[in-house]
Amino acid sequence: MSESREAIMQRIEEMEVEDGAERPRFTEEEMEKIRQARAQPRTVVTTRPTSLGYVSIACIIINRMVGTGIFRTPTTVAHGTHSVGYSLVFWAAGAIVAVSGVLVFAEFGMTVPRLPVENEHEKESVPRNGGEKNYLEYMVKRPLYLATCIYGIPFICLGTAAGNAIVFAENIMQAAGKEAMNASVRGIAVSVITFACLLHAISRTGGVWLNNFFGAVKFVMLLVLFILGVVYAAGGFGGSDETASQNLNVHKSFAGAATSSYGYAEAFLAIIFAIGGFNQANYVLGDIDDPRKKFKHTAVTTVSIVSILYILINISYMLVVPTSVLFEHADDTVARPFFQRIFGEEAADKVLCGFIAFSSFGNIIVQTFTAARVKQEIAKEGILPGAKFFANNYSLWPRRLRRDSRAETSDDTPAGALILHLVFAVALILLTVPEQNPNDAYRTMVSLYSFTIDALFGFAVGLSLLVLRLRPGYHWASKSDSNASVSISAALIFTIANAFPLVAVWIPPSGDTGITQPVKWYLTGTIGMGLIGFSLAYWVVFYYVVPRLKGKRLEVEREEILDDRNGYWIMWHEIVRFNWRVV
Repeated sequence: MSESREAIMQRIEEMEVEDGAERPRFTEEEMEKIRQARAQPRTVVTTRPTSLGYVSIACIIINRMVGTGIFRTPTTVAHGTHSVGYSLVFWAAGAIVAVSGVLVFAEFGMTVPRLPVENEHEKESVPRNGGEKNYLEYMVKRPLYLATCIYGIPFICLGTAAGNAIVFAENIMQAAGKEAMNASVRGIAVSVITFACLLHAISRTGGVWLNNFFGAVKFVMLLVLFILGVVYAAGGFGGSDETASQNLNVHKSFAGAATSSYGYAEAFLAIIFAIGGFNQANYVLGDIDDPRKKFKHTAVTTVSIVSILYILINISYMLVVPTSVLFEHADDTVARPFFQRIFGEEAADKVLCGFIAFSSFGNIIVQTFTAARVKQEIAKEGILPGAKFFANNYSLWPRRLRRDSRAETSDDTPAGALILHLVFAVALILLTVPEQNPNDAYRTMVSLYSFTIDALFGFAVGLSLLVLRLRPGYHWASKSDSNASVSISAALIFTIANAFPLVAVWIPPSGDTGITQPVKWYLTGTIGMGLIGFSLAYWVVFYYVVPRLKGKRLEVEREEILDDRNGYWIMWHEIVRFNWRVV
């Protein structure tokens, strides 16, 4: 995967033009520095790729937010609350949390990290890939590597799309009229994860195009789901407004609500998973050439529209499915009786399975793309064995086959990080083989990811912004362009929302919640916190034990080559050196 001096020179010169637009011209000194860095043994050089546009940013968010959740989560919410009214209230609260969350992440993304530029005494924001990793590292600068390990290890282990791969395999077999045998499901799940990793390793452009296709179709699919329910309630498909008048009657819709806090916690944790994905553009922020113009408004608008559509689709379900059916089978999905009443029982299962398989496959494509970029950034910190391999970009597509080398010279991919992603995805798929029911394996992985990555780290990010805003010593107002009142309100809502499941998940269920759990009620929190404990132990070994044994301590040196053609700084090249210094 190494390149000759002439090839490197050609690649850098070609980087000066992108899709007909002028790119920054670097000095000969800077270009020579890049060439020399590429030849050094313990050094990684990465270059900003072809920029993601408005459509790609929106589709990344849509594709990640719209997975299996909109089909499966409404059942968990309905049985957790045991009330149509409270179910819709929870979904409305989820929408508010999603919009608050994207405002929090957008503010962090445009403000952190901060780097010294051109002899300036004050540091300036330089957007980059990594999401929560960057924001937690900004808050916890000392001890070194602590924040990176606490966030990075759980993300590497759980941020794999393994759950969606199992759901895809199960539903694609059922859509084809085959029995979803456990071994077959696991084999297909491994295959689809492997395909996604290979796709993104071979062609970044191909992966982005496929993401855009799935994102666009999913948006249309959400509209169709809402329209189908409205048409049914209006008398189409042999329906009527009788169910709607019963379910949406304000005097009856809140009756018989659940009394167990555990059920509400499970319901809200499921919603957090369903709306998760609003932060995905933050994971690839360094791939956007003009993030101040393209990122924030696109992200906020997209998340707002999807959140509203989620509420409308749940109303659509209530227009069609009677409460007697809704609360009958906790382990089924409300989407099944919805499709049965519209398409008939014979076609309903295949249509539903097709919808879920399509959604989960698109989710696998986008999560593989974004998560690999985060894992690459984690590897750049040097905390992983073989960090250089996982942190580097590689060109796996022969240059002679490229139609336009100028447009695709930056199509190098984080192949090492994608291998890391694949290894842990396959491990999770195989570790859950004892769960004979693939749906139970999916729910277990969803609960773990939601608790640890979404809720726990979401709480930490929201709380961090509150601290930055409310403590004058941080001078955050002079660094952030966001409105202070909006910022504090969004951070407060986001923090409280994520704190609720973190606390409630430890309260044992009282009575029948209507939800059959694949694991004991306390295991989600125990395993999640156990993983955090393991990450802390990993940091102790990495930071204290390894230097004592080797007599050397790792030092990571970063050198960024920046451009300010948009009136603010963006990163074009980054040189990362891994050096072991004698203690």
